[in-house]
Amino acid sequence: MAIKPNRIVVAGDVRVDELSYETPPLASNGLRWQGSPQARTVTVPGDALLLAHFLREVAHDAVLTYDAPSDAPANARVVRARAELEPVSAKKRGGASWRIRRFGGFSGPTDGSNSAFELSTDDADVDLVVLDDAGDGFAETPDAWPAAIRTGDRRPLIVLKTSDPRQQSALSQALLAQHADRLVVLMRADDLRAHGANTSRGLSWERTVSDLLRQLDANPALSKLGACGCLVVTFGLEGAALVRRSANETDARLFYDPLRAEGDYEAQAQGMMMGLQTCFAAALSATLHEGGLEALGAGVRRGLRAARLLHAACFGTDPETPSYPKGLLAESLRADATMSEIALPAAELSSEHRESWSISQTLSGARLGVLASELVVRGPDAMVRGTPIAKFGLLTSLDRAEIEGYRSVSQLIGEYAGRTNAPRPLCLAAFGPPGSGKSFAVTQIAHSQGRTPIAKLVFNVAELTSPADLAQAFHRVRDVVLNGKLPLAFFDEFDADLDGRPLGWLKHFLAPMQDGEFRDGDAVHPIGRAIFVFAGGTRNSFEEFSTPSSEAGSPEVAAFRAAKGPDFLSRLRGYVNVRGPDPVYPGDRAAILRRALVLRSLLQRKVPSLMTREGILAIDPGVLRAFLRMPRYAHGVRSMEALIEMSQLSGRRAYEQAALPPRDQLRLHVDADAFLALVDRDVLFGESREAIAEAIHEEYRQEHVRDRDRDDPSLKPWGEVDEALRESNRRQADDIARKLLRIGCDFRPVTSGTPAMIDFTPEEIELLAELEHGRWVEERKAAGWAQGPRNPEARATPYLVPWETLRQMEGGPQEWDRQAVQNIPKIMASAGFEVYRADLPGGEPSNDDHALVTTRPRGDTR
Repeated sequence: MAIKPNRIVVAGDVRVDELSYETPPLASNGLRWQGSPQARTVTVPGDALLLAHFLREVAHDAVLTYDAPSDAPANARVVRARAELEPVSAKKRGGASWRIRRFGGFSGPTDGSNSAFELSTDDADVDLVVLDDAGDGFAETPDAWPAAIRTGDRRPLIVLKTSDPRQQSALSQALLAQHADRLVVLMRADDLRAHGANTSRGLSWERTVSDLLRQLDANPALSKLGACGCLVVTFGLEGAALVRRSANETDARLFYDPLRAEGDYEAQAQGMMMGLQTCFAAALSATLHEGGLEALGAGVRRGLRAARLLHAACFGTDPETPSYPKGLLAESLRADATMSEIALPAAELSSEHRESWSISQTLSGARLGVLASELVVRGPDAMVRGTPIAKFGLLTSLDRAEIEGYRSVSQLIGEYAGRTNAPRPLCLAAFGPPGSGKSFAVTQIAHSQGRTPIAKLVFNVAELTSPADLAQAFHRVRDVVLNGKLPLAFFDEFDADLDGRPLGWLKHFLAPMQDGEFRDGDAVHPIGRAIFVFAGGTRNSFEEFSTPSSEAGSPEVAAFRAAKGPDFLSRLRGYVNVRGPDPVYPGDRAAILRRALVLRSLLQRKVPSLMTREGILAIDPGVLRAFLRMPRYAHGVRSMEALIEMSQLSGRRAYEQAALPPRDQLRLHVDADAFLALVDRDVLFGESREAIAEAIHEEYRQEHVRDRDRDDPSLKPWGEVDEALRESNRRQADDIARKLLRIGCDFRPVTSGTPAMIDFTPEEIELLAELEHGRWVEERKAAGWAQGPRNPEARATPYLVPWETLRQMEGGPQEWDRQAVQNIPKIMASAGFEVYRADLPGGEPSNDDHALVTTRPRGDTR
């Protein structure tokens, strides 16, 4: 990308960074210093100097800024930062790159003098001013500010990189007062947190951005920042939020890596790096200089790409002289980062609805069923499409609530595993329906921390007969500790009764949880460092366990307190609700994605022969549909696992319908009739195709018999109508499945009772009608029809026009298409099928379902 010749002023706090490092000994001629590792120091630019350094890569002499102080090491006015480097091997780049091992602190003027420098070159008539406020005095020294923001009428575009969210400096107040509509403020989320903003880190993108928007609206300390016209907040190298505010509305967008959480890149890398935010600011500024404020989104993408490139390269691979890599900014501007982007419902995320908002559901709308099918066949990495994914070993989740719970527990385990002197066990709880995979989930999370060898132990508390049995379990945990491993002890069904007393085991866990020791007879034994996981057996969620009743004086609350429930809760440090493959509440739209992940994982592990080298899973569409669409499984994941193990799949390359267990065996785990009806749906549809086509034609006749000549050949009864018209209705019937999938619906045979009816929204009807018109136009053209006055015998019709053109024609022809599609549920019901919302397993009604449809459809001929 070539920068326009218009000039850029770069100003701000001036800093010089001194990097110390070691190189191998020189070829020694007997001198001690030559035979020892060589201690070296190199000086590189920092803050505003580094920002100008990066921009000069693409703008060259168009950048007006400071001359780097040639006497920096001796100049008492210069702020200096020090860091120690170490070489870190990098297989992908070859050799070793220089990374920061330890930051060595700062130094600056000790006599109290101002460290702000005057610009070496300046011009009031520039298009772009880029400012770096690092908090070292520039923001409080107006004489050091560029002339473009002090004088002149040019009103340039301004980028302010700052670490002060309070915006109380003289510079910030002047910019907000005089240049607010042309000001872009760039900050790190960590700087917001350092000033008291309660913004979560790394749990989920949904929670992070909802926290951010809420803080900008409600936190008094951030009031000025929230009033900025354009605000960019970076979340590490993994994402950034862009918030634009005008008098009446807020436009907020999130740019994010769906496969990573905030901080993943730096947590997984050996060593550290400086200048990442400065590199982001340079790429953002270069993009704005080229395209103005309209290019702000592209600038955010390129800023993330630039910062990632710098993080990967660090200070280069030159074994003698570490330095910022050349050409990095130019490379970052050649393409945008491969980031997902989504518009944020700012009002919703600042309200009580923020807890339920989900990116995956927003992105896919009502088409989660289609994504679920792709997920099973192609895997999560191949179908991301912006859907946030969390992975912990073999565990994968796309459910926001699960992701937040999993990452929260992962952070707790990772922190605990890194401590060698923990005084007591880390106590966690896991809840979920039977067969939801609680043990598997927590085990995968624990092993994914990768710091300490973990040994898993499982104790079913319901099978223990006395507290003495529990003491023996603690002895086994202690044995693992003595062998140098970190025990992961599952106490399954910890909420079981003891001698008829509800939650009778809780009090026996209190001392081990609090004091890290247990009693066996008269002896007290220390447990050591361990992770206790209490897996619920009678309660399906933490909320169900911890709040047994909403009435304070109820018998359930009294029993919970008598069993030491509050004391037990006070010793927990975290919990996770594992939702499993079935819906956990009405309208649980993420359930079908959870089910898809479980199905692919089970088949991948148990029948690897079904996977191709490219990771494609070979499974019959009917079998896949039945697994995904069943309303419920009798025993959760265990039932899905059982169905696979009961199928004849040994050595098979595809999961075919013939491999399924017989009907009587299916009944052990599912509603066999409903399951097989889903498997056979396409066959049953084929058998009913003629009846559906006839129903479409009959609705058309009823609609038009009043306004057309009764001798019109398209109005004859089904048995007398021309074969070409019958075939047209059959093709319209064939297209029903495609149309339904576009709005997140599907259809299934009804095994008992009357087919349920749903209503399409006006937006859905409009989309379906446009699809139907397009299908009809293509069909007519292929059959040799032409546009002209209506003449069926001559194959002429006036309606072979685009959908928007059709809107302007007299007689309401668009309404015919709307009538044709909005009564699809009625047409399908006449043949024994029901249409349902396919983004929910089994089609349970979602919150926006409506009443019956009673309007007649239009037929397929005009």
